[in-house]
Amino acid sequence: MTIAEHIAWLLPILACASAFFFGYSVLEDLIKARRRKRHTPPHRVINTKPARPNTPAPVAPAIRGYDTPELFRQDSLRRIQKLQQEINALRQSK
Repeated sequence: MTIAEHIAWLLPILACASAFFFGYSVLEDLIKARRRKRHTPPHRVINTKPARPNTPAPVAPAIRGYDTPELFRQDSLRRIQKLQQEINALRQSK
């Protein structure tokens, strides 16, 4: 037999073997899927967590914006006075 005759015999055999193994793998996947579907009991997911937590939402710090320089000065003076009061209170508590 020549090489061409060998190839002529080998190609159909190779094609048949490939088709057989491909078909077998598809059939095996179908059988596994059926078994999983049959043996898996249906289950319900029950939510045990409360709908909303009882803790309050965190409050974002206030961001100060100033429309005019006068508002900035007034707010700065208020802050300075408040800090001085806190410092005096700390000094008195010692």
